[in-house]
Amino acid sequence: MTTSVNTRIGYISMEGYGPYTQSVAALYAPHDGFKDAMLNANLVSDVDITPDGEIHRFKADGDKNQDSWYVFYGDGGAFGNWRTTLRETWFRGDLNDDRKREIRKDVIATQKAARKKTASQHRKTAASARRRWDAAKPATEHPYLATKNVQSHGLRTEGTNLLIPMWHEQRLWSLQTIAVDGDGFRKRFMWRGRKSGCYLPIGKPGKRIWLAEGYATAATIHEVTGDCVVCAFDANNLVKVAATIRALFIEREIYVAADNDDAGIKAAQDAMKQHDLEGWLAPDDWKTDWNDHCASYGRDKTLEALKQ
Repeated sequence: MTTSVNTRIGYISMEGYGPYTQSVAALYAPHDGFKDAMLNANLVSDVDITPDGEIHRFKADGDKNQDSWYVFYGDGGAFGNWRTTLRETWFRGDLNDDRKREIRKDVIATQKAARKKTASQHRKTAASARRRWDAAKPATEHPYLATKNVQSHGLRTEGTNLLIPMWHEQRLWSLQTIAVDGDGFRKRFMWRGRKSGCYLPIGKPGKRIWLAEGYATAATIHEVTGDCVVCAFDANNLVKVAATIRALFIEREIYVAADNDDAGIKAAQDAMKQHDLEGWLAPDDWKTDWNDHCASYGRDKTLEALKQ
């Protein structure tokens, strides 16, 4: 059977699943409580809720990627968001303590299996990234670099694509590809590749180290200041990279060169508070980064702003 519910969170579908799920469907009709709990936690999406006891990733409001997840058994389950660390458990109101413990145990086991599967996928993608990287040529020029007016710092080219390596603990885990797409550029990470905690360092670490989101911003800051800059690839990953860099360089001054938007400023503030960074700076103009600032005001003004 299929039951549709007219809400933003989608519907619960019981059709086409095995005997266990069908028995759950018969005993426990689809309950709005699970969806209501997700909505109350500001986890809003059009995702269809499936009571199969598996972890499902989805994109909720505010997510750039599929950062949200749920696992649902029909009478209880859990949901959360990896980006915000949200994690909540929901049970139908009349469940006894034994069933609640069983669901909690199942959720933990399911998450453990999912982490093991993800780790295996990451290793396979890392092997593919290494093969592509070894076959690629050092990048001397590329339309993206010319457009952003930055140099290549440890990049390579694969045909017409620009490859940016994603390192963690001296291991290449994945690649970001930048390709010409009409009048603009298309950025992609490798499918099922690791991004969390990965970074690209530019320059030799000195007294001051900067953290930045994208490559063009990181390259701009390094070329303007001469300081070491660590590219975290996006705002969602910046806090994780900050933890690694702070642990590696306990006595160095670490600053975030933030993008001036909601996600960038929040990530910079979170990184500073959680990992004892010295501070953060964002360009004055809304919805710009430091590469934009340099393009608009020149290198001298950008250096002056970063050294304040």
